[in-house]
Amino acid sequence: MQAVLQFIQDYWIFIIAFLGLSVGGYYVPVVRGALVRIWAAFMSEKIIIKVIMYLLGLLVKSTKNQLDDQLYEDLSEALGVHQKKVTKEAGK
Repeated sequence: MQAVLQFIQDYWIFIIAFLGLSVGGYYVPVVRGALVRIWAAFMSEKIIIKVIMYLLGLLVKSTKNQLDDQLYEDLSEALGVHQKKVTKEAGK
């Protein structure tokens, strides 16, 4: 319970903004249309691939073996995503 209260205290502005956009998006057609367009633009294929590759890069940095490094590099080349080279030293 204490963690929930701390989360609300830390992020109350974002919670209020989310609630305001949710209510505004439901009741105001102009806001709803704008939110749908923003969401559609954000959820393009390139953005999704970049986010997934970023998360995979963090996972690769956290491991000690070299096999996943090579697999990550091959995958990023195949997808055409130009990521910074993942090294174990970069995370330190």
